Amino acid sequence: MHSVFSWLCCFLSVGTLFDSSESVRVTFSSPTVIPLENREDIYYVARATVGNEELDVVMDSGSLETVIISSVCDYCGPKQHLYHPANSATHQNTNDVSQQSYGSGELLTRLAFDNVKIGTSTLAKASMWEVVDAYMPLLQESDFAGIFGLGPYPPNIEVISFNDYASSGSASGGNGGAAAPQKVKNENASTSLQWQLGLNVYSLCLNSGPGSPGQLIFNDNAVEQHGDAFHTVPVLPGLPWWAAELSEVKLGDQTIECGGSSCAAVIDSGTSLLAVPAFVRLVIASMLQAKGIECSNLAEAPPLHFKLGGKDFSLPARFYIGEVFGALSTEMSGQFDVGDDGCAALFQDFNEQVPDVGALWILGMPF
Repeated sequence: MHSVFSWLCCFLSVGTLFDSSESVRVTFSSPTVIPLENREDIYYVARATVGNEELDVVMDSGSLETVIISSVCDYCGPKQHLYHPANSATHQNTNDVSQQSYGSGELLTRLAFDNVKIGTSTLAKASMWEVVDAYMPLLQESDFAGIFGLGPYPPNIEVISFNDYASSGSASGGNGGAAAPQKVKNENASTSLQWQLGLNVYSLCLNSGPGSPGQLIFNDNAVEQHGDAFHTVPVLPGLPWWAAELSEVKLGDQTIECGGSSCAAVIDSGTSLLAVPAFVRLVIASMLQAKGIECSNLAEAPPLHFKLGGKDFSLPARFYIGEVFGALSTEMSGQFDVGDDGCAALFQDFNEQVPDVGALWILGMPF
């Protein structure tokens, strides 16, 4: 299992290609391009049909599950853009519940099934987690209705199937009817949509320039046609994210401790910023302040260098420094530094350690 990175994808913007197959070479069918709409440079959404509704969903390489935000949730923001199960004749739910955890909060979900179409791919009775309650403050100001996980799935993955539920009588009738009190036999079973669709290779490309759109390409064959433009990076095994060993972090020529004796970085299309251990954020902020770096003199700012899986990568200052407009939310206050002029290094606090892996960084949209 590996990730392939290119700086030449999508007309000289940043691109990442993900391969969930165990072999290095895979068989590609025709690539399918799915447009990604840029929402104020905070997140990107794709258009998907769930039941009979067209919804905006975040395509998230940092998670695995298929999550749809339901209008039955009273703490999920304005309901007009959410999924309305009562309007879908093909919706069926269960009494299986699960908590989905993200860096931005927690979602209480129940297992449900409905038809899903994204791009040219259609799946009848796809399994998904339907959000019924939430502690995720950003939903109050967002307009997406789902999070479709694109994380790596293990070769022995067990995906929740509607047929298994139908044969056991576990699924309810459509239009949100009551469900029989059954449980998923395997608590580690998944609702991975990419597995249900039979997709194991995709790329994400975010075009350069403020407000620019992006692309998600299923079955991308760019590595076949332009192999010299890519770096192949080994993915750390046994993790639910696309993660690689992180080492030799430097701001310009100054070394920065990554946060532990060993470190790893998660490649996450669902995160707006770069998330690092708190002391790393403070060290970088101090270095930039000492150099007098502001948004007006980015050309003088050093690049951020690091190795992923032993391969060299660099982020120019324009990718990790930007202007912030408006007030910070309560959740972000103290975890994110903004200067008097609105200029900020795009790092937020993330203090997570994983056994046998070390300190985690999250390389979000700036990467």
